[in-house]
Amino acid sequence: LNHFLGIQPIGLAPLNIPQPRLQADAQTWARRRIAMTAALAEQGWAVALPEAGMYLWARLPAGLALDDLQFAKQLVAQTGVALSPGRAFGPGGVGYVRFALVQPEAVLRQAAGEIWAFCRSGAKDLGARCGCPRGPHTCEWGLPWG
Repeated sequence: LNHFLGIQPIGLAPLNIPQPRLQADAQTWARRRIAMTAALAEQGWAVALPEAGMYLWARLPAGLALDDLQFAKQLVAQTGVALSPGRAFGPGGVGYVRFALVQPEAVLRQAAGEIWAFCRSGAKDLGARCGCPRGPHTCEWGLPWG
C-alpha cells in the first residue's frame, strides 16, 4: 500500500485538541440538539433526542403528501431551510430526513417554525392523522390524534 503521508498529520491533529475545547464543543452540540428537538416538539413533530452528535434523524410526520426527497427539495426552495433526504443515506432512509445542527440555537428554533409552516401550508394530506406520540390531542396542523 502506498498511502499519501500528508493525511497522517491531519488524522493526528484532533488528538492534540485541548480537552476544555472538546468539552465546549460537545456542550454546543448538546444545546443545539435540545433546542431543535424541543422546537420541533412544540410544533407537534416528535423527534428522538440523540445522546451525541451534530445531526437529528427523523421520520417524516404522518400525513405528508410528499416523500423525503420531495419534502427536502420543496422545503429548501420555499423556505431556504435545507434538510438531507433520508434516501441519500441508503434505502433504509426513505421516509426520513436528517437535520444538520450547524446553526446557533436561535436559528434552529426559527428553522423549526419555518419547517412547520411549510408543512401546514400544503405539504400534508389533510385526511391523515397527526403522527405525534403525545396521546389524544389536536396538533399544530389541526389534525386529530388518538
